[in-house]
Amino acid sequence: MKQIYSITIAVIIIFCFSYSPTYSQIVWTNNSGSTGGGNFTITGTGSVSTLNSASNIAFAKHVSGSSTYYTCDNCIINVEITGQLIIDYPLYVTNTKIIVGVTGFNASNSTSGLLVDGSATNPKQGLFLDNASSIQLASGSNFIKLQSTPLAHIYYNYSDAANTVPDASDKNFSGTDNSPLCGLSSPGSSPGYTCTKGQANGPAILSASGFNVIAALPVVLVDFSANFNSGKFVDIAWSTQMEVNLSHFTVERSADGSNWDIIGSVRAVGNSQIASYYTFVDQDPLAGFNYYRLIMTDLDNKSGITAVKSVRTPIISLFKVFPNPTKDYVDITLSKANSGSIRLINQFGQMLQQKQINAGNDGTTISFQLSGYAPGNYFVEVIGADGSHETGKLVITR
Repeated sequence: MKQIYSITIAVIIIFCFSYSPTYSQIVWTNNSGSTGGGNFTITGTGSVSTLNSASNIAFAKHVSGSSTYYTCDNCIINVEITGQLIIDYPLYVTNTKIIVGVTGFNASNSTSGLLVDGSATNPKQGLFLDNASSIQLASGSNFIKLQSTPLAHIYYNYSDAANTVPDASDKNFSGTDNSPLCGLSSPGSSPGYTCTKGQANGPAILSASGFNVIAALPVVLVDFSANFNSGKFVDIAWSTQMEVNLSHFTVERSADGSNWDIIGSVRAVGNSQIASYYTFVDQDPLAGFNYYRLIMTDLDNKSGITAVKSVRTPIISLFKVFPNPTKDYVDITLSKANSGSIRLINQFGQMLQQKQINAGNDGTTISFQLSGYAPGNYFVEVIGADGSHETGKLVITR
């Protein structure tokens, strides 16, 4: 009986692996945020459609009468598949960055693409980007393609509300447009990736101002990351596999992904055929979302831009309780506090007091009167508007 049972289990396992659907190769990773917002990475092999049930991870679905459309607000969508992401429903994005390819100037062989389907019956079919949104094609192997039958469009610098019929004057890249969007580079002879009508190849960025070619600098960037470290700093790291006459890297930071400030500069090795490693520390990150990118500049003053990395820091940081132990009062001091609440909780989890936080980046101090409370252990809980929270121990003596 034991042998028969083992064979049965083995057959079941083989059956499960043999009949896995092909779209399971595509993985949607929700790095942060909720449906319709946050950071998303799409990896794998093959094409994936917004009709795929997994699309609900990234796009918020809306039904208005007989029409269906999707939205994504404050998103970063990294399309890293060997294949294409197919937009086959109206998709409206605001303050969103769609990055096709692993990262700018990467030597990856990934042939990620973005395909937009048209509709003969729905004039709202297409991809709509507001003035704070963009699409970046990271390399010459990455492309945007719009169907010409039925005609498909990408609208950029779009200011009307979602699910509205676009005006004839709205800026758009259509399935019949062949200039100047076509032929930014020649990634290969395969019909799927050869520049044709309604197609653009990278490296390039489509933003509110239209298509802009990214300078193809003689540098191969193989890694770029940003990580929150020890609850205080953001560590930024990157490396290159090759450099030719490279001058320096400029580190830029943004609170919204649209408006950028220079926070530092790092001198490049300059000329190298081996791996070179770089680091930079943002010692004073913003509360909430921080977006980072690198501007790479060579000795001829030509520049190129990388993909964007994001880090979310707690809105409330440097939480201090003083005096502690205490008798009659306690001061809770917060640095970089935007909004939220502070609660005084006893050892049984009961909330005794609560006060609201209304402060700017310079922080605030809030006091609690403690007379009348029995000696013992209590807790101070600080809750930020972004959902972050911290808890500190408070001891009351008499």
